Amino acid sequence: MNLAKWAFAMDKFYKVNKIVKPKKEQLKGAEEKYEAVMKVLRVKQAELKKVVDQVNALQADLNETKDAKELLERKVADCEAKLIRAEQLIKGLGGEKTRWKAESERLQAVFVNLTGDILISSGMIAYLGAFTTVFRSDLADEWVLLCEEKEIPNSGKFSLESVLGNAVQIRNWGLAGLPNDAFSIENAIINDKTKRWPLFIDPQIQANKWLKSMEKERGLKVLKFTDGNYLK
Repeated sequence: MNLAKWAFAMDKFYKVNKIVKPKKEQLKGAEEKYEAVMKVLRVKQAELKKVVDQVNALQADLNETKDAKELLERKVADCEAKLIRAEQLIKGLGGEKTRWKAESERLQAVFVNLTGDILISSGMIAYLGAFTTVFRSDLADEWVLLCEEKEIPNSGKFSLESVLGNAVQIRNWGLAGLPNDAFSIENAIINDKTKRWPLFIDPQIQANKWLKSMEKERGLKVLKFTDGNYLK
């Protein structure tokens, strides 16, 4: 009985194995082909990875190049704008060349004439403060002639305001109440430059008002002999 079962099993195994064995052989062949294809695939994948890495590196270089290009474009635009402004400035300053040249020549003459002008200015400050404008002018003209006789350089036509005057300071004096005439401006310059105490002859009270206005911020105090606390 057992032998019969074995015989039937072997017969069944033979028939199944007859079908399965070719399939195993086909499977083995397919696995060998698969392994060969996978081997080639792995090689191609390695090559692809190398190419992808190269592409990524090139893309990074491209991005850096684009950033550098944008930066250069901004710098070029900035330089062009500066160049335009510089050209406009040069054109605007071109018209100043003549004026600067004339001013340079004038300053050169002023520098040469400085010795005589300062000498006459010193004399006016020291000696002519108490006199009228006509007397001052006449005496200044005489001093100019004396300077020329002694070959002392001077402007030829003396003006205390042009020699020692400061336009900004004179404007501030005017705002403080100084009359705008040449005589008053000369008096103010003499008062500003002298080292001695000035005595103002001021019948119209103009200098009085001007001095009080100028010295108000510094706490000027006005005293009279009739003040009860004058001596104190």
